[in-house]
Amino acid sequence: MASGIGITPVCALLEELDYAPGEAVLLYRASSENDFVFRRELDELARQRGVRVIYLPGHRPRGRSSWQPDPAGEDDHIALQRLVPDIREHDLYICGPDAWGRSAAEAARRVGVPAKHIHLERFAF
Repeated sequence: MASGIGITPVCALLEELDYAPGEAVLLYRASSENDFVFRRELDELARQRGVRVIYLPGHRPRGRSSWQPDPAGEDDHIALQRLVPDIREHDLYICGPDAWGRSAAEAARRVGVPAKHIHLERFAF
């Protein structure tokens, strides 16, 4: 999962880690379609290595902390499980702003991802 500047280390992971086609999923959040940096490279990784890339455009939700864009119609953990049904079986790398990363990690814990499989890199300014 990546948001903002967090896409940079996630791109490196997707380029270097050993995984079979279909095993890697990227949830990438940005404020708008124009804010998805490395889109061409990510689409190429999807084509060449079988990464499933899910772009999530939209502004930060007002009045609550969430990894989803606003307006989010479902709870964070429900949305996460819907997007990645087998998430409990994988390691989860989360890179992005502090509050966003905490929300993503909490959603992962709520769907049953073991704590030792959640790797959180936060960027605070």
